[in-house]
Amino acid sequence: QRLAAALEADANRAAAHRHGAIGRPISYASRPIPPNAARRTWALGARRFVKRSKFQIAAAAILALLVLTNILSLTQIRSLQAMQTRLWNQISSEQVTQQNMVQVILATYDTSSFEVAAQDGGTAHAYVEWCPQTYTVLVEAGDFPVLSPDMTYQLWLIRDGQRTSGGLFTVNSWGNGSLVMQLNEPLDNYDAIGITPEPAGGSNGPTAPPVVRKEF
Repeated sequence: QRLAAALEADANRAAAHRHGAIGRPISYASRPIPPNAARRTWALGARRFVKRSKFQIAAAAILALLVLTNILSLTQIRSLQAMQTRLWNQISSEQVTQQNMVQVILATYDTSSFEVAAQDGGTAHAYVEWCPQTYTVLVEAGDFPVLSPDMTYQLWLIRDGQRTSGGLFTVNSWGNGSLVMQLNEPLDNYDAIGITPEPAGGSNGPTAPPVVRKEF
């Protein structure tokens, strides 16, 4: 009987142990993460961070390049505008200086003058003053038609049917302009004078009817 009781007690303890093992919940959260899995997770996060960082760096570089390009373009435009202004002021100053010198010459010596009238009955005219001693000629045009930027006015000196260019000039928005000529002979050695509109840069001969013309 004692043996039977001992065996029964052992059987009961074994059954209780099996029941407890089966009924006890297993906590997976408490299990440690394997080292390999942790390394894979860290590597994946690092790669994603690197990709995001590269994209952000590239975007910032492109933005900086665009800003720098705009700054350089604006600087170049302002530099060109300043250069154009200086050049125009220099040209205007040289023209004024040249005209002042001519005015001094014409005021110092005896001069001759005449007016060249329009050929179509319009209001365009040119006033010509010249010095027989120095062969210096000043032409002042008034009320001339305003030309497009690709056109200019050209003065012609006519003798024996041959036309020689005396120079080019433009007019302002009021149709006024001037031309200074330094000839090698007296102006009255020619037969006539005329001014025609020509392509910018001038022509070898007149390509349009004269705006003003006068025979001597």
